Amino acid sequence: MSFLNPEKESPNYTIVFAVLSTLFFMWGLITVTNIMLANDLRTVFQLSYIEAISMNFLFFATYFIMAVPSGKLIDKIGYRKGMMTGLGLAAAGCFLAYPATGMRSYSFFMTALFIQATGITILQVAANPYVALLGSRGKGASKLTLVQAFNSLGAFVATLFASGFLMELSGLNERSYFDMSPEEIRNSVVHFVQLPFVLLGIVLLLLGVFLFFSRLPRINTKEIEPLVLETNPPRTQVWQFSHAGLGALAIFAYVGAEVTIGTYLASAASDLAVLYWGGAMVGRFVGSALLVKISPRKSIGIFSIIASLLVMGFMLIDSQISIYAIVAVGLFNSVLFPCIFTMGIDGLGKFSEEGSAMLIMAVVGGAVVPFVSHALIEGKAGFILPVLCYIFIAYFGLKGSRYPKRTNFY
Repeated sequence: MSFLNPEKESPNYTIVFAVLSTLFFMWGLITVTNIMLANDLRTVFQLSYIEAISMNFLFFATYFIMAVPSGKLIDKIGYRKGMMTGLGLAAAGCFLAYPATGMRSYSFFMTALFIQATGITILQVAANPYVALLGSRGKGASKLTLVQAFNSLGAFVATLFASGFLMELSGLNERSYFDMSPEEIRNSVVHFVQLPFVLLGIVLLLLGVFLFFSRLPRINTKEIEPLVLETNPPRTQVWQFSHAGLGALAIFAYVGAEVTIGTYLASAASDLAVLYWGGAMVGRFVGSALLVKISPRKSIGIFSIIASLLVMGFMLIDSQISIYAIVAVGLFNSVLFPCIFTMGIDGLGKFSEEGSAMLIMAVVGGAVVPFVSHALIEGKAGFILPVLCYIFIAYFGLKGSRYPKRTNFY
């Protein structure tokens, strides 16, 4: 099955995947930069704990609010223009964060964050299915894992971006704290927070311009019938495809577990967060090669079971080694999102854009699961939620993603 416009010449896939990998890199960088800056933003705006985690909640809740409108937008204007729109909005949100932090206005910053997250939502709804559907269908999971590796690279760079280089630029280091008054420290933190948002905004804007002049192949799903065996009456809504609905729940569980652990490690020690996101990056680069030979369904099952065992080890072992168990989860998170997403939209045909929107809407798990885990359940007991998340993901991979279809690739 091919979704490419047959009237177009054969595309240069090297250039196409270079463009897409850069997009994935940028939203990984933005997402984790927001997580890493949470404590500093709390200082800037003098926030309570609940107000501080509300920023993370808003960022991921935006996916739930804006995913369906994003899908409708992309269905109307196409994948390329959709990605350009997402880049423009994300850049605008980053630029607005500069005056918001300078004014120390929490409400203004939350507005900027919502605009930024809306742009990222549009990018996610457009770029994920575009990669999975581009070229050979049987390699969708491998292709998406490869570009998602650049997403993890962005997340990894963000941990260094927000803890080393920019701290020195803004005048924040261990020595300076002894020489500055509390107000001077707070002013330096403001500059520290403003820098990454300005730099990210400039890069996003340049990417939008680059994408405008890029020749990406058009993908048309409107005339493609689903691979799922026909029913009587025929399906007319994407939620009627069971594997798509269960895929959305699996995305909810995955992002919820990943962000819960990442937030904990960012607050515990930045070095541990570097290792966690770095493990996901390495796992995706390796996993993209493995998925050429290994079924994405088996990969989901195996990796999520191992992740659940590592989290349980962290909860039950009362020694220093337990922290390495939770850090190692990053490695086994690596292939889960791209494999879940690919299996969730597999065979949807003309329902692919709606399926993508439903799956991206489920990223709201990154808001809900950490909130419940950290705010309502004390100590390590809160990590029972990520364990349950990984168990459900294993079910989706091994059973829930299967459906009766006319052609079998996986």
